[in-house]
Amino acid sequence: MERDRRVQVSTLLGAGKTPTEIAKQLNAARSTIYRLKKKLDSNQGVERKSGSSGKYKLEPQLICDVIRRDPTTSMRTHAKDLDVDE
Repeated sequence: MERDRRVQVSTLLGAGKTPTEIAKQLNAARSTIYRLKKKLDSNQGVERKSGSSGKYKLEPQLICDVIRRDPTTSMRTHAKDLDVDE
């Protein structure tokens, strides 16, 4: 859920709306609203934890270009060169 939506949920909870009413109003899952309510009740705020965003993804075209330039190189080496190895 985006930050502005989390702030909106926080505001509606503060106004006395129930999680079910908020879920219907914002067209969101009730479980999401309850999870955010629990987080707010424990004074954790509406900010996400650091590192909780999605993983960085390479453009498919970039990967294809790298492979076309040197098709005999192993995928493991390509991954290391693109800094996507584990």
